[in-house]
Amino acid sequence: MKKVPETKIGTLSILTEGSAPKAILHCFCAEAALLSIDLLDEKGRSYLHQKAQLTPGPHKESLNISRLKPGRYNAWISLGQTSAIRQLHIPEPTGLSSRFKKFLKGKK
Repeated sequence: MKKVPETKIGTLSILTEGSAPKAILHCFCAEAALLSIDLLDEKGRSYLHQKAQLTPGPHKESLNISRLKPGRYNAWISLGQTSAIRQLHIPEPTGLSSRFKKFLKGKK
């Protein structure tokens, strides 16, 4: 008997390579479906809303998180009839440029 694929919402991870950080959602669609992502902070405030119509098969959807402050967020995700909540932690930036910005803020 042939196994019927099912729609799955996978991991949500941060990719910091390149110029702007982004979050990547891995998912699989058994059939064409609408993907809806709402990113909220710990207090329930909405920071990002994104929708996409996906075709059957595996997908990597990217979210631009470059304007979000460091902290913990919850992504409320629905893909067709499947829904899930995934946590996302945006760490404090590191490196020389972030240290310089903190130094300048302290001088005011």
